[in-house]
Amino acid sequence: MENSLSRQILLSILAIALLIIAVVGVSYAVFTTSINGTKINVINTGTISMSFVESNNGILLSNAMPINDEEGKRLIGDNNVFDFVVSSSIAGLTTVNYEIVAEKVPVDGVQLDDNNIKIYLEKLVNGKYVSTPITEVPKGFVANGSFSQLGSLDSEMTLYNGSFENLDGKKKDFSDNYRLRMWVSEDTVIDEVSRSFKIKINVYGKVL
Repeated sequence: MENSLSRQILLSILAIALLIIAVVGVSYAVFTTSINGTKINVINTGTISMSFVESNNGILLSNAMPINDEEGKRLIGDNNVFDFVVSSSIAGLTTVNYEIVAEKVPVDGVQLDDNNIKIYLEKLVNGKYVSTPITEVPKGFVANGSFSQLGSLDSEMTLYNGSFENLDGKKKDFSDNYRLRMWVSEDTVIDEVSRSFKIKINVYGKVL
């Protein structure tokens, strides 16, 4: 108990700043700016349109302490979760496949190691956010290593694969809601060096 208390006091004295930001489509200044959801990204192809919209909240952790996964998965409130929507309007018997990916963004100063952060994505299902397959067990940033058929880069990390399917030919609107959480993993060793980690969320879609 005394060692744990001493460690926390030492961290406070050193005023270590760790930052994790999740954004859609835009970048923000590290340590100084929170996230405002103001950008709508739209792809149009004839009778099909696809978009993703960011919310007014984001993830901004300053002087963050490492926490375990169970604590991280329960984080709530402003600056702890990032909500966004993927939507599509489809006319005709068509299926749109899409993937949600995280892209690592360069930071000023020293970057936190990829395995020192945890990423956890949930999807809104029947009014409740539930875990998604890839990050059901929260994981650090792991690049795909190859390009995907939907367009994501080898340097990006796939978080989710989804689809919208119009089965009757009439024009229909579809939407999926997501919630992203990130935190500093509990086994991260903290010293006097300030580190940061920054990603943005991209969505790629393809018509079948």
